[in-house]
Amino acid sequence: MKRLTLLPLIALAMAACSESATSPGSLRAPQQPSMAVNGPNGAHLVTGTPTPSCTVGANGSVTCNSYEIAGVGNTNATADLSATYSATVDCYNPGVNPNNPVESHTTTFTTTTSSGSLSPKNGRLTIPSLSVSPNAAPPQVCPNPNWTPRIRGGSFTLESFTYTVTFAGYTTPFISITGP
Repeated sequence: MKRLTLLPLIALAMAACSESATSPGSLRAPQQPSMAVNGPNGAHLVTGTPTPSCTVGANGSVTCNSYEIAGVGNTNATADLSATYSATVDCYNPGVNPNNPVESHTTTFTTTTSSGSLSPKNGRLTIPSLSVSPNAAPPQVCPNPNWTPRIRGGSFTLESFTYTVTFAGYTTPFISITGP
């Protein structure tokens, strides 16, 4: 009879321990990708490999990790990462006062990278790490082609990013992560 009365106390103690371990701020769940059924039948993340995730660096760079998908047969895939930034562009007139901007404006731009076509080996597909950075932005323009554009330091803002893995022959991604 005494043993049965201890069961509720043990359950209560276990619940108290599990609540403190998952209280807000003490444990954050990893970012989970959206995995649709848009891939070969049986495609799944390999157990023991990292979950697909993306991190944002202090400088606004976005890096998505490497992982492995099994059960893909001979189906190729492509991983793509795109980030949209905003920044202030200062335009300098090299002839008049080259140290002071003559015109400034805010602009948005997108940087992208792709894995290209990835081919599986023995039904497994290794997805490589991908990164983008605001420093890899295409050249900005000024209203006058003789002026020199410079992105003002510290003005980069990451507006959004999208990471996808899409299998050949499918129009919707198998994995999709968006942020920030």
